[in-house]
Amino acid sequence: FSLENLSVIDYSVIEKKISEIRTQIASLTDTFQNGRKIKDGVNVAIVGRPNVGKSSILNVLSGEEKAIVTDIAGTTRDIIEAEIFVNGIKANLQDTAGLRSTEDKVEKIGVQKSLEAMRVADYTVLVIGSDDFNELDLSQIPEKKDLSDTFFVFNKKDLVPNLNYENYYEKLISLLKLRNNYSAEKLNGEFLKEKTIFLS
Repeated sequence: FSLENLSVIDYSVIEKKISEIRTQIASLTDTFQNGRKIKDGVNVAIVGRPNVGKSSILNVLSGEEKAIVTDIAGTTRDIIEAEIFVNGIKANLQDTAGLRSTEDKVEKIGVQKSLEAMRVADYTVLVIGSDDFNELDLSQIPEKKDLSDTFFVFNKKDLVPNLNYENYYEKLISLLKLRNNYSAEKLNGEFLKEKTIFLS
């Protein structure tokens, strides 16, 4: 460029400018996401294996009998929605089909819808049966999913005599490590305790 009388820009100047632009873009993105949540509400996917109590939780939170509740696994085959307000923010609850391998054509479509709901939701509530907690409960969580938007609800705790909460935390941590290889700081006890609820 010297023959054309153009100055050469220092790479550090370019890097600084790009960094400033990236910061501005990130700020705009955050503002948009927060604005969307306030305007449209947050989307909360209630997911888990069949018969862990997802529909019962939706009914209790919404105060209505929105979803059919039976002891037959696979009752919910489509997404059932309900709106509630938490501290003035609308939450769009989505009760989903139970996550499992199935040959039933209709249920299989429901499972795919559940996985998609979990992928696009702002928050995921993973419901687990306290009486039958095993690796299948976590098998459908997408690889490397950010745990900051996931809550673990252990339902049916009344079916476990002398339930030991620490044992559940330890088992949850070990299964998450096997499944998703999360970083150690995300799998410490305190992080998970803030995101874990036991109920009946």
